[in-house]
Amino acid sequence: MEATTSSVQEKGELLAALTRELIGLHKRHYGRGATKARALFAHDNLLLVEMEDVFLTMEHTLVAKGQREMVRQARRTFQSAMRDEFIGAVEGLSHRRVENYESVTFTAPDKILEIFYLEPTSSPDGSAPPVLIEANGIDPT
Repeated sequence: MEATTSSVQEKGELLAALTRELIGLHKRHYGRGATKARALFAHDNLLLVEMEDVFLTMEHTLVAKGQREMVRQARRTFQSAMRDEFIGAVEGLSHRRVENYESVTFTAPDKILEIFYLEPTSSPDGSAPPVLIEANGIDPT
């Protein structure tokens, strides 16, 4: 049981550190960071970081004037330019290679979702990590 507790505690500490680091990157490069954020592993290789209240005053104004797509496009362009910094932060803290990264901007509500696919790891016995839900060609309806 001790190993599980330690593992859960270590994962929690990693998620907290990742959240702080990504907020810090936003703050340094956008001039403002999220006021709320949380990170979670959807499964062992999929890291999600949700940030709330991220927009600058100018972006809020554009959204209010119906320019949502302009805000999303500007954020996409900037995140593309900052890709290496975001990947580097996750790789440095997690000690795992990021296979892919995307950033999704939502304008209603004001949120950003940072999505990182990490290189798969194996269990101590060499087997693949467990999958929470797997659907292979199953019609969900």
